[in-house]
Amino acid sequence: MKRQIIIGVLGAVLALPVNAQGLSEVADGLQWNAAIANGPTVAITLNPNGTGAVKMGPVGRDLTWRAAQDGLCIANLPRSEGPRCFALSATAGGYLMTEAGGNTISLTR
Repeated sequence: MKRQIIIGVLGAVLALPVNAQGLSEVADGLQWNAAIANGPTVAITLNPNGTGAVKMGPVGRDLTWRAAQDGLCIANLPRSEGPRCFALSATAGGYLMTEAGGNTISLTR
C-alpha cells in the first residue's frame, strides 16, 4: 500500500496537467524536439495563432492546432486522418503530450 502511494505521488510530480499559460509556453513559435514513443523524433513548431509546422528530416508540412479542454488538438500531422487530440502535461525537461489511446509524444528543447 505504501509503495502504491509513493508511486502515485511520484507520477503526479513528474507530469502535471497544463493550464492556458503552459499551453502558451508550448505554442510560442519556437521549435520543439518531439520524440514519438516507439517512433522517430521530429521537429514541431506551434505558433500562438494556431498554425505550425512539423519536420521529419528534409520533409516538412504545415499544420494547425487548437486548444482543447486539457491540452490541444493538432490537424495535418503525418500519417493522420483528421485532428489528433492530446492531454498536455509539464515534465522536468519539457512537456508530455498523451493521446486517449495512450500514445505519447515527449517535447523537449
